Amino acid sequence: MRALHRRVLWTGAILLSGCSVVQGPERPHWRVFGLEPARTAAPDPGSPAVRDGRPVALVAMPESGAGYATRRIAYSRGAGELEYFAEHRWVDPPARMLVPLLQQALTATGAFSSVAALPTRVRGDFVVESEILAFRQELQEEGSRFRATLRITSIRAGTPGAVDSRIVEVLEPMERNGPTEVVAAANRATSRLLSEVASFCAEMAAREALPTSLPRSDDGP
Repeated sequence: MRALHRRVLWTGAILLSGCSVVQGPERPHWRVFGLEPARTAAPDPGSPAVRDGRPVALVAMPESGAGYATRRIAYSRGAGELEYFAEHRWVDPPARMLVPLLQQALTATGAFSSVAALPTRVRGDFVVESEILAFRQELQEEGSRFRATLRITSIRAGTPGAVDSRIVEVLEPMERNGPTEVVAAANRATSRLLSEVASFCAEMAAREALPTSLPRSDDGP
């Protein structure tokens, strides 16, 4: 009986040692990229754009259209469905990468006294919401391009009605194909996209800016 017991233990040890050398499938080696668009310089504090009575903006996490709530880098063939590069990834989904970039772009306009990303305890005058409608390379016979499309909606805080809404779209031409070229084109497109979004939000802020003082009249009573 003891011999049988020793034989079972010995057999189990062999099996365990055998399992220890068995390796699972190799994990794919991904190349990871972030969005690094050109930044807009902050305005001069003495500039007329930097004034009292500026509203506070709160930036919400963008919603992701179908196929973009992923770290995978997307492309399409003509009007076909989205496909993805196998060994290349964004460091985060596009929506998450865009939040600090939107915050920086709005701050750089000087049109807001403060810009904060939601969630936050900061009380804002406006909430800037957005939705990613397209963020992909498009392969076409006449040449490739990167399409970045964002729906921007500005909502007055505390009210359900939208102040303004606009679809901003950028088509960035590409000279060559390949994942690294796609990332470079995405950065150029994002830079242009942020510039247009910032201009739109600054126009909205100018319309809704709080008056700093009552107008003075040079005429006597």
